[in-house]
Amino acid sequence: EQHSIAEQIDARGESLASVGAAGCVEYVLGSDYPMLQTFVENVARGRTDIVFAKVRRPDGALLCEAVNKTRERVGSSAVKQYTAPIHAPGEDEGPGKLLGTIVLGISTESLDELEARRTQELIVSSSASFLLIAGILAFLLRNSLSRPISQLDEHALRLGRGDLDTPIVLESSDEFGRLAWTLDEMR
Repeated sequence: EQHSIAEQIDARGESLASVGAAGCVEYVLGSDYPMLQTFVENVARGRTDIVFAKVRRPDGALLCEAVNKTRERVGSSAVKQYTAPIHAPGEDEGPGKLLGTIVLGISTESLDELEARRTQELIVSSSASFLLIAGILAFLLRNSLSRPISQLDEHALRLGRGDLDTPIVLESSDEFGRLAWTLDEMR
């Protein structure tokens, strides 16, 4: 699921960058920087997942930039950048001269939220499994240890009161069975 969301974010970022690049061509060709700034601001504000949009010349100089005010507090680790070239219309349907690039910062918070939710679910399910296994083990230990010990304790109390006629029998071949056999021999 996390991989699927990452792929969707990548496809969306690449698509938005390509569409944004196509929208910038006219303004960059005409050197209409106020309209380019307006266009970039609309791109940044138009989508809730876009954190910023920048247009750069081929030499890397910044032509304009806009930040989505509702998203400006997003940490840099929660933003992935997508770049698309801005080309002048070319001949023979090929790309023309490189006019610049558009860079979009897309928030990856949805991916981070999914990872946090999955981590929390893993902790809860692991804790529940641990408690279930601990409960089963406690039950098994109680039956395999407590019952033989209480039977031996009962026989030892009888021996202490002088009852030497009752045999000490414990249906077990482990250490408890050997202890019962030893107490029976002492009787």
